[in-house]
Amino acid sequence: MLSDEVTRLRVRRPAVRKSWLEQGPGAARERRGAEPFVELPWDEALDLVAGELARVKDAHSATARSSAAPTAGRAPAASITRRARSSAS
Repeated sequence: MLSDEVTRLRVRRPAVRKSWLEQGPGAARERRGAEPFVELPWDEALDLVAGELARVKDAHSATARSSAAPTAGRAPAASITRRARSSAS
């Protein structure tokens, strides 16, 4: 069972800054922390998150891909295969 403190701090409904909801990303940055939040239904909030992830990917993924090595952050497939074979022995 959750403690009263944890229960009190749980997010019950998603909320978005009012200006962001009305004007989109980057709206009224100077008001962050001062303006009210608007609660949304979960399905609407998830749609907003999906849209933002797509927007950021479209805006930045080409730049990120062109400046990184093709295997940046990943082990080459041959290395993974060697590790799998050695651990199976």
